[in-house]
Amino acid sequence: MEPADSAEAMPRLVSTVDPAMPFGGLIDWDLSDRNNQKMRDTRRPGNYVLFVRTKPVCYCENFGARVFLLRDYADEQNNIIAKMLKHLLRLPAALRPRKKITINTIDNQSAASHPLAKSLRQNGFENDSDGLVLWPSGV
Repeated sequence: MEPADSAEAMPRLVSTVDPAMPFGGLIDWDLSDRNNQKMRDTRRPGNYVLFVRTKPVCYCENFGARVFLLRDYADEQNNIIAKMLKHLLRLPAALRPRKKITINTIDNQSAASHPLAKSLRQNGFENDSDGLVLWPSGV
């Protein structure tokens, strides 16, 4: 059994344009939603994939405006996803062209009504119409 603190066990947030992924646009990242439908990822600044134990569990577009839970997602990862989104707000201003994180949709449904919203609220997010917002004060 793998130790909980091994490097492989650490969650990793990877930009889809990360220079460490020079072939990201050429290699199939094999992103599928929870219904096992193939997801189309876009190599664009502000798009990220969260890996937990080397498996992609969450895909975020436009600095979290659209969040998609992937095939390998499990409910136990809700706090990891919340921390990952908070991390985006902690980036230096030059790398973070947003003053807040606004989630409009999760799995193509209103973010405020998605089951993940409860964990996000417990981690500092607030309701904002049909979406959720995280202000710097919530980090």
